Amino acid sequence: DSHRMVQHYVFLVLVFLLSLAWFSTAHEIPTLTTLEELNQTEYGHHFPRHGLKLLHWFVQSAIKTDNERVDMVFDPRMRLFGFHQYHNHQLRLPLLNNSLSYQVVGDLDTQNHPGARALPWYIKQDYLYVRSQYFSVSELQKANWKDSESETCSELFSKGTSLEVKTNSNGHAQMTWSHLPWAENDQWVGLYADDSKSNDDRLAWHNVSTQRGVFQTAVDMNPGLQIRLLKDKTHSLFNGEELDEAFIATMAESMANLAEVESTFKKFAVHGDAKATGNEMTGKNFVKLCKDCQVIDGKTVTSTDADIVFSKVKSKSRVITFEQFTQALAELAPKRFKGKSQEEALQEMYKLIVGKEPANVGVTKTAKTGALDRLTDTSKFTGSHKERFDESGKGKGKAGREELHDTSGYVGAYKGQGTYEQKVKEGK
Repeated sequence: DSHRMVQHYVFLVLVFLLSLAWFSTAHEIPTLTTLEELNQTEYGHHFPRHGLKLLHWFVQSAIKTDNERVDMVFDPRMRLFGFHQYHNHQLRLPLLNNSLSYQVVGDLDTQNHPGARALPWYIKQDYLYVRSQYFSVSELQKANWKDSESETCSELFSKGTSLEVKTNSNGHAQMTWSHLPWAENDQWVGLYADDSKSNDDRLAWHNVSTQRGVFQTAVDMNPGLQIRLLKDKTHSLFNGEELDEAFIATMAESMANLAEVESTFKKFAVHGDAKATGNEMTGKNFVKLCKDCQVIDGKTVTSTDADIVFSKVKSKSRVITFEQFTQALAELAPKRFKGKSQEEALQEMYKLIVGKEPANVGVTKTAKTGALDRLTDTSKFTGSHKERFDESGKGKGKAGREELHDTSGYVGAYKGQGTYEQKVKEGK
């Protein structure tokens, strides 16, 4: 039999007084002035021993000091990092008036305090006290499986964490990640030549501070490339799949399609704006492209969907670049082509867009009806109206409206009119 006792929470002994405006002390609380005094206390010396690490984080990251003044970096009432109110039901601390409250941090129960996920990993890791156990070699251990942090692995799989190497418009590799269960600045993504390379032997790396993102590299696309998620620059948490030659060939075909998609992007980007460069597209033109290219079908994808995706990828700008445009297409593709994989849906989306141009809405072509044809076909004119046009249909001007008298002195049927003057000029 074995007994494992895991303590999932630990409270910070230093308790903070919170007024409605900010923090202020209302009662005298015993204080420690040196590390020696702290070491002489029982705090942090008993299971689960998170307290000193939690205190270290609090001093380094949660407060700022100015001479003798100590202020919080953020308002604990916002429940960041798992801060929550301590009600003091057992009266372990002095009573407060209604304008003050105690705030505590350190409860790692993320179901009740989801903000605790943002605490550093060295605080959240579990320690086990084992009183007794029987050990036997299992098939899993004989297969030489490596131990891993169960909480980390379960979160990665339950959240559907995805790591991929894709190609950008320049033909270089870009690292993409999505659905990370946490977003901490002490995590990294790295690009490696193949799975055999050590975590130190990376081609490119990038600090991860968001749960999803893209990082462009200058590395050429080659078979074997692999992306890894690392706890730090040397310890890997999760490895993506290696690129194979078939995938590279597919990417090369996608690049050809992408170049044609970019051509369509530029045509719509300059539509209606003579000063536009074609490198950026407004929200209005993005929706027009989606309508003209039938990305918006009114059923699976609507104008509202296009507006939402545009706002999502445009960051703080009012326009989007081609890279952001491709991100928008990737967002809409699974919605437009349900039942297909992400890559298949994106290729179908490209097919809708390639070779298209902005439609001239509001411009109608002239339709020739029978009555209109009779009014405009000069060969069918009769009477005096017929005399106003020559055989080609061109108007004769004044000669077609009035009878002009010839005062040149030539007989009307004479065909050599003007030839004498021409001969005299040539003789000179």
